[in-house]
Amino acid sequence: MGAHGFPYDICDWGTLTDMGRHSTYLLGSRLRSLYVDRLQFLPEKLNNNTIVQMYLRTTPVPRAIESLQQVFHGMYPESDRHPELWPPTIVTRSPKEETLYPNEKHCARFRFLMKQFGARTAKRWNDKPEVQYINDRIGEFMSKESPRVAVDSKPSILGVLDTINSTRAHGPEVRLPDVFYDPKMIKDLELIALEEWFSGYAESKEYRRLGVGSLASDMLRRMLNAATATDLEGDKGSGNKTETRDEFLRFGLSGCHDTTLGGMLTSLGVKLEGWPPFTSHIAMELFSAKEHESERVYKTSRPHITTAEARPPLEGFYIRMRYNDEPIVIPACAKPGNHLPGNESFCTLAAFKGIVANFAPKNWRAECKVSKEVPAFPERPEPAGDEQTSSVLYTTS
Repeated sequence: MGAHGFPYDICDWGTLTDMGRHSTYLLGSRLRSLYVDRLQFLPEKLNNNTIVQMYLRTTPVPRAIESLQQVFHGMYPESDRHPELWPPTIVTRSPKEETLYPNEKHCARFRFLMKQFGARTAKRWNDKPEVQYINDRIGEFMSKESPRVAVDSKPSILGVLDTINSTRAHGPEVRLPDVFYDPKMIKDLELIALEEWFSGYAESKEYRRLGVGSLASDMLRRMLNAATATDLEGDKGSGNKTETRDEFLRFGLSGCHDTTLGGMLTSLGVKLEGWPPFTSHIAMELFSAKEHESERVYKTSRPHITTAEARPPLEGFYIRMRYNDEPIVIPACAKPGNHLPGNESFCTLAAFKGIVANFAPKNWRAECKVSKEVPAFPERPEPAGDEQTSSVLYTTS
């Protein structure tokens, strides 16, 4: 039986709940308020001509698919869709080609790296006072088969944190005993879980490449195509229109996971203050600067460049990243010359390209086959967020 005594109240493991549907729908409503109502960047109503401006893609995980559907419905409820609108196309990839989450199942090398960084976290923390405090608080609720909570126990540190977070999101019907909501214990759980799952992105270029490098490259490619309409390795800024679908896209929506968001933020050098909450999202926005009389006007629009001489490649284009509706500063973008004067959250497209190029895989499949004999940990520090001096951005193949 479900929380209210009805058999149809039950959700399968890992599926979206009614609360999840509601929160993702509200996210779509907020996106509509910003991009449709305030900025007038997207059309007020969708029809068969304007739907092609949107690109919808998700992992094959049911909760991700349904989350994307709810966000889309929040952005364009039935009243704002033409009656004859075609059903929107939602793109998925085969599991071995998936880039919307860290794909350890189909990348042996990344799976090995994850295990090594996880084992290091277990060695660091399992005997520390923080883990002892966790067990002192909730140890009595663990099973006889696994009586002690640890990084590598069942349930694990992250498993306990996930359970607590899901109950906090759903109200008193599923509330655990009060001891599970001890603020210090939750802080300790998050500290350890964040290190286990995301320290690899902060410390290892290889980890970043195999975990989220392909996704970051895909996102950047679309923005470069919109800004320059040229081949990524050319950077000639000719402005000639291409026949790619990217030329017409104004908005891309991807159904991802908390490990995707955490991996992406950490790879860009952004420090996570806590585990990504439910319905977290990252918005990556492309801005252009237009000379208007004596002042510059910045607006969210797909720019058009007339000639290569009119403006140097990538100049006048900026990337802004928002995490859960708030603009954030990518550390490398805060350096002089890497951001819009007076606002560090607007990263130059050139600087952003350099950051992503530093962890873009040259050949993801080949790199996934690197032997386990190669050490998992880099010999020298490889901090996230560094820029690449080369302008080449490699494709995934």
